[in-house]
Amino acid sequence: MKKYRIKKLQLAILLTISSSAVNATVWQTSITSGTATFDDWGYVGPGGRTAMDFDPENGGFGGPAEGNALDPAGGIGQIQHVVTTGPDGLTPDDDFYFTEGYPDLFSHANTDSQVNFYDKMYTTVAGSTFNNMQIDYDGDYLVKREDMSFNYYRTFEYIRDPGDEIPRFLDDGEYQTAIQFKPYALSDARGWCGSVMVSNPGAMEAMAGQVQFDFAFEAFLGRKLVGGEGTPGTGSLQIVPEFQMRSYGTLTINSLFQNGSTYTYVANAVVNNTNPLAGAVNPATGLKEVGGTGVDENFYNEVSFMGGGSVPDKVFIRLFDMSTYDASTLTVSHHQNIDKVFNLTDANNIVAIFDTNNDFVEAQDATTGAVLPNVVLHDNAFSGYGFILRADGIRVINAFDFNVYNDFSGIPASSYNANAELINLDGNAVRDLSVTDVNPIDPDGDGLVDWNDNCRDISNPAQQDTDGDKYGNACDADFNNDNIVNSLDIGLFKQMFLTTGDVQADLNGDQLVNSLDIGLFKARFLQPVGSSGTVK
Repeated sequence: MKKYRIKKLQLAILLTISSSAVNATVWQTSITSGTATFDDWGYVGPGGRTAMDFDPENGGFGGPAEGNALDPAGGIGQIQHVVTTGPDGLTPDDDFYFTEGYPDLFSHANTDSQVNFYDKMYTTVAGSTFNNMQIDYDGDYLVKREDMSFNYYRTFEYIRDPGDEIPRFLDDGEYQTAIQFKPYALSDARGWCGSVMVSNPGAMEAMAGQVQFDFAFEAFLGRKLVGGEGTPGTGSLQIVPEFQMRSYGTLTINSLFQNGSTYTYVANAVVNNTNPLAGAVNPATGLKEVGGTGVDENFYNEVSFMGGGSVPDKVFIRLFDMSTYDASTLTVSHHQNIDKVFNLTDANNIVAIFDTNNDFVEAQDATTGAVLPNVVLHDNAFSGYGFILRADGIRVINAFDFNVYNDFSGIPASSYNANAELINLDGNAVRDLSVTDVNPIDPDGDGLVDWNDNCRDISNPAQQDTDGDKYGNACDADFNNDNIVNSLDIGLFKQMFLTTGDVQADLNGDQLVNSLDIGLFKARFLQPVGSSGTVK
């Protein structure tokens, strides 16, 4: 039997190197084949939290001590969502030479909304979303895994600096990439939001924040796909624990190409409500603002955020079931089957056991030797590939507590409609969490807040979950657990028809599978399961 343990990497350390801002802290973290360095510009989050603080304060997210009568658990002060908008060409980052194996292929390329991945480049297009972003009263963020949705990355939008005098190799335009990928969140996102530090969440003031979550991206050989997209489950899944995204600071990734030469990627965030071309830091806030002294209403609730690192060699993960795991190649093929990704600290207490054929056998607790059920070792094919992801977006305020955030003087006049209602960038009225009749954190009205509700969109007070997969029967007609309701489930439904009790096909919770459930099954046909707030 052979054993394997993940090597420890250096944790974040403070550096005393030069920064563009007074009182800035520079953090450096070891990554596979290099380092990630983050300059926080001197910005400090709510409660004095730093760039390396992501855990909630005061005993956890929300809580009765933070107070909100509509929330039995207490503590929801704001709800917002962020949507990517695609590039507008305005960025504080320098132009870049993307090569993809060919010198000066994309010379002096504008880097707005661009993604660097090894020697490849992509554009973050419009439509990726972080929905139902909940913020409690001390600034903790909570975004559920299923509320994060990323678009496919398959093209690079090349815009060259008009002042570039080097002979042009390619015209401006959209180019298909050699490797395409689709990201997926694998955990809830947690962090903090600076909107609790200003006069009002909707105020024309500089504010920033950060989140951390586990994610995966499924990679495909892009040019073989021509104009299409790869089929989920057929690509190469890369898993990255504890990915961090911020809307402030400067991130630098230093890494190595396979030939030993170095490459460096640098990204600057653009703080909410500020001009992307502003280069000065306001010493009072630690944020880059117009002239270092203010914000710009032309960029109200616009933000550019970024994150980066490198793909680790191997990661320990826990699966819902073992059906999509290949023990000989150490790979899992479906992101939906991943229950948990172990961070570096936890992974260092796990040992992988292999047989004489080098096939994975089991994972054990390194201290006790106990077998860890459904825990496997996953091998990333793109180990050591450094990356930076940039995205432009808008922040849409859905709701906040008008009683607590009661200073409206800093909100632009343009944010009100003819009826003097405060509206958001979607054109909808901003809801007051202190008086609204419909609880925005329990929209289906079954008495369970979204993050504790195993069927968030359909009322199911009993939370019946016959197969124990954390998706309530009311929104789970996937009886064979292959993550889609299709013809295979029809036969299983027929087998359970007219049975009574705690039956998986009892979709309305009346303890009988009958004609009423047929209609509900039809409504979910060819649909994925969910959404559930209890899937971690």
